[in-house]
Order: sequence, then structure tokens, then C-alpha cells
Amino acid sequence: MAVVCLRRVAAPRCRLATILGVLVAGNAWAQAPAAIGADMKRLLETNAWQLEYRLSFKASSSGTGETSYQTQLASDATETLVIDQRSQGASLTMQKVMANASKPGGAANLQKALTDIAMQSDNIASWMLGPNVPSLGGEPTLAQLQAAALAGAKRSIGTQTIEYTAETRGDKFVDETGKPFKRIVRTTTRGSGGVTQGSQQITLEINGATRRLLLMVPATLPTVLDAALTEEVVTLTESPPGSTPSEERKTARPTLESFPGQLTVTDAELAFANGGALMIDDPAVLQSGKISGQHTVAATYKNNNAPVAGTLVVKYTLTPK
Repeated sequence: MAVVCLRRVAAPRCRLATILGVLVAGNAWAQAPAAIGADMKRLLETNAWQLEYRLSFKASSSGTGETSYQTQLASDATETLVIDQRSQGASLTMQKVMANASKPGGAANLQKALTDIAMQSDNIASWMLGPNVPSLGGEPTLAQLQAAALAGAKRSIGTQTIEYTAETRGDKFVDETGKPFKRIVRTTTRGSGGVTQGSQQITLEINGATRRLLLMVPATLPTVLDAALTEEVVTLTESPPGSTPSEERKTARPTLESFPGQLTVTDAELAFANGGALMIDDPAVLQSGKISGQHTVAATYKNNNAPVAGTLVVKYTLTPK
């Protein structure tokens, strides 16, 4: 079932600002903010960004033994939304600095890194994705909150398409009476459905001094309520092997949210939040009025609780609003 975030509570910044202020005041190496050009100033002053985001994942697996198998999965998901919660200063850079500080030897440069962030705060801006429900004003009732949450869960901002095939084969099975038989099971799962904002955590940060951006995006997009796929399972049994096979067909309607499930990014450079998200670090350069990027990373999904390795292609386009 899709999860809807009714309210986003921003992390407190006053304590962080106090810490950074003390660090700047007490360090001789603190430098004045770098001068930036008019083009970067316009980017930093942008009120909101439209994000067009696409995730394309492909994976296959195979194995042999008493039962051999092979599977193929192709998943494509797109969405378009607006990142409009702007704040001055670093957000993602701070998270990266603190993450690096926890690594062996990382704490040695922590104080200087924090000081640099504080000194360049006027040249850094951040934007977060706003809440998925409209402001209800006043003191909304529980029924109003539930209705708003349900409406948000059904609101589509994109599309996800799935194509999955699997075949298992056993040539030397024996039934309970000791008679040999051969069995082939072919599964096909396909379909498409809407993508919803849900509780996605998306943040953009632009550093005017370095002319680079950080973009944190999810590796899996939530789907609208009741979005379902079509699954067909065909079982062919030869008893004894070599005889005319009997055929059994079954159909089902698995939810789009449950299949293929959560993707996990395993690429060390871009993986974030235990692989549930990506932290993209790209040049912040406008081309034809937009900033675009593409990355190909290693990722996995789970099939029968076993991770299957694949390739995830991430594409994004940011347009100032």
C-alpha cells in the first residue's frame, strides 16, 4: 500500500547555524565567500524547479541444478514534479560531510569542511519537495485529513511499466508414486500504472562557488493505489517424460507496488541512504534553459527473497520555474 506523508517537518537549523558560527569565528583559515557570476546568482535565486525524472532498470538471472531457471525484468518509471521549498545554505553537502566524517580518518578534516560550508552559505541554495497534500487551513478534521491523503495517493504524476518473464524447468522429477515426470513453468508479468508523489524525499542543492549541484532522488518510485499488473503462469507437465504434455494456466493481478519491489543501488559512488536513494553530483550548467544529466549504476531487486543484479539508468532534467 502506498505511504502518504501528510506533513513534512524540516530539520532544525538554528543549532547547526550556531555550531558553524562558532567554528568560523575560531578558525584563522576561514575564507571570505567566493565571488560568483550573474548567471549563478539567477540560479540561486530561483524560487522553484520542475524535475523530470526517469528510472530504467534491467536485470536477468539464470541457474542450473535439479531445476534450472532463467528470468528477465525490464522496468521503466517516469515522473514530473516541482521542487519548491527553498532555503538558503547547504543541506546535502552537510549530509555528505557528516557521512564522510564517520569513515576511517574522516574526522580529521571535519572542522575545516564545516567552516567552508558556513563561509559559502550565501553562495549555496537548497530546494526540497513539498508535502503531497494541499494546505487544508485551520484545524482539519480526521475525515478531511484521510480524504486528502487518499486523494494524494491516487494522484498520478508519471507512469511505471513492467515486463517480466521467467521459466523454470525440471527434467527428472518423481511423483509420490515413484513415477518420473518433466515440468516446465513459464511466468509472464506485465502492465503499467501511475506514479504518485507519496512520501518521496527529493532535495536539490546548488553551489554557486563550485558551479555544481547535488541532487538526492529515490531509487524506487511509489505507485498509485490499486495499480495492478497482469500475471499468467503456464505449467506444462509430461508424465512420463516425452509424452504429450498437459497444460494448466493460472492468472493473477499482483499490485504494481509489490513487484518488482524496492530497488537497491549498489554503486559506491552514487548510492545513498543504504542504497534506497542516489546522491548525484553534477555540473550546474544551463543548456537551452535546462540542467540535464544521466547516470548508469549497478542496482539489485529481490526475486524470491534473493537479490538479482541489474543496471539502473537514471535521467533527470531540471527547469527553473
